[in-house]
Amino acid sequence: MGEKNGHSHNMESCHFKDKIDKNSDRSKDNKRKIEQLMSGDWYSNQQLFEMIQDLTSHLTEFNGKFDKYNGLIEKYQNHEDRLDKIEESKTEETGKKKAKDRLMDNIAWIIAVVSSAATFVLTMAQLGVI
Repeated sequence: MGEKNGHSHNMESCHFKDKIDKNSDRSKDNKRKIEQLMSGDWYSNQQLFEMIQDLTSHLTEFNGKFDKYNGLIEKYQNHEDRLDKIEESKTEETGKKKAKDRLMDNIAWIIAVVSSAATFVLTMAQLGVI
């Protein structure tokens, strides 16, 4: 390199050395990225690894929610089964109560008819008709 005003200038003593090194590294990285894009490799191994880690995390979260959802469906079905049994039981109880009420009404009628028939027979017997 040349001298300017009596000072020698080289890469080691340059106060822009860090910036030059950074730009050189960026240039190399950009060339590598361009080559990857041109060859069809769109992502680096590090990027792919990070994507897989992120996907794994999302899948784990999804599986947890899916298991919870399946548990809710099972609980819902159990509640439906219990409600069906309760409704069936209430319907059965209502049917039994109605049958009992009808039987009591019929017994009252039967007693009234038998009582009327007995009164009629006794009255006819006292009158000497029978």
